[in-house]
Amino acid sequence: MGKEKRKSVVMIWILGIFLAAMISGFVNLGIEVFYPSPKYEAYCTPEIVSDEVSKEGDYYPKQCDLEYQSARDGYNQNIFWVLAPIGFVLVVAGIFYSNLLINLIGVFGGSFLVIESIIRNLSNKVIAFITLGLIIILIGYFAFKKYKE
Repeated sequence: MGKEKRKSVVMIWILGIFLAAMISGFVNLGIEVFYPSPKYEAYCTPEIVSDEVSKEGDYYPKQCDLEYQSARDGYNQNIFWVLAPIGFVLVVAGIFYSNLLINLIGVFGGSFLVIESIIRNLSNKVIAFITLGLIIILIGYFAFKKYKE
C-alpha cells in the first residue's frame, strides 16, 4: 500500500471514529432536549428532606432518594428502548454499506449507543445480556466481513 493511500485510510478511520462519537453525542443531546432526565431536586427539596428528618430523626432523606431512584430507573429503561434500536440500525447500516467511512460511523456510532443503552439499563440484566450478545455477534460479523476483503 502506498504512503498516500495509507495516509488516506488513516484519515478515514480518524474521521469515522470522530463522526461516530459526534453522532452518539448528538443522539444523547437530542434525548435530553426532548425527554429530559428526572432531576434530583424535584424529588428531594429542602422541605421534603426537613419533613423526613423530623419524622424519622435521622439526616438521610430515604423516601425522596427511593422515589428519585425509581423515577431514574424508569427513565433509563425508556432510554434503553430509544438508544438500542438506533444503535442496532447504525451498526447494521455500517456493516452492509460499502463505503469505509460509513462502515466506521455506523459500527462505532451504533456500538457506542448500544453500549450506553446497556450501561443505563443494568437493572434489567437479562435484556442487557441479550443486547450485548447481539451487538457482539453483529460486530463479529463486521470484523469477519472486513477480514475477508
